[in-house]
Amino acid sequence: MAAKTRAPKARAVDRKLGTRCVHAGEERHGKAEPLTTAIAQTSVFALPNVDHLRDIVTGKSSEYYYTRNANPTTAAAEEKSQHWKAVAVA
Repeated sequence: MAAKTRAPKARAVDRKLGTRCVHAGEERHGKAEPLTTAIAQTSVFALPNVDHLRDIVTGKSSEYYYTRNANPTTAAAEEKSQHWKAVAVA
């Protein structure tokens, strides 16, 4: 029996607008992460040390440290919103 081959994954730029709207902010496929957007039910995120916090605050890292400043759930929703606005204009 011949081995099955998988079609190459579509890059975000290759996807149609509707698909980009649905999956915006969810570029996790192929990783060991949930397929749906997790709801971050926390206000503070643990960091390994103060230098890591300094990198986040100065913009050298895009990780999260406090929900009032940024949150992964909110970031995914904001990215989806940007794609929906593109659909409304199109």
